[in-house]
Amino acid sequence: MNADSPSQDLFGLQRHAVSRAEEGLSAQDAFIGVVELATRLPGVEVSTAQGTPALTLDGRLLARLRSEAEGWLVTRCDLAERERLLEQAPEVFHLHEAYVNYPMILIDLARVERDTLARLLEQAWRHLASPARLQAYKHVATP
Repeated sequence: MNADSPSQDLFGLQRHAVSRAEEGLSAQDAFIGVVELATRLPGVEVSTAQGTPALTLDGRLLARLRSEAEGWLVTRCDLAERERLLEQAPEVFHLHEAYVNYPMILIDLARVERDTLARLLEQAWRHLASPARLQAYKHVATP
């Protein structure tokens, strides 16, 4: 990897990602991309939470747009993984004081890579999914 190429970590995060905000993508438009990724997972439904667009699994919050003005997505995230993400890409991930004691992380939709977002949404889905749903998904996802 040369000095001009973006560095990548274990999660495929690119530190020099092109900002979707620079492309003129609104938070609402970015959330449409989140919906496209998340609804590929069984049982994910579009909903609202605290007055913002959200995704749920079996009535439980999977992710939601923090606010239209901010353009940040809050989603479930293992606490150990959250620490790694915050350390590796603080320009992409953030921890609001309201979520310190909860397995949640904020993701800047203007900066996160699509593949990284897809992996994080699947991890959040696996955290919420019932054993039966996980087993059914395993059979569908495995060739």
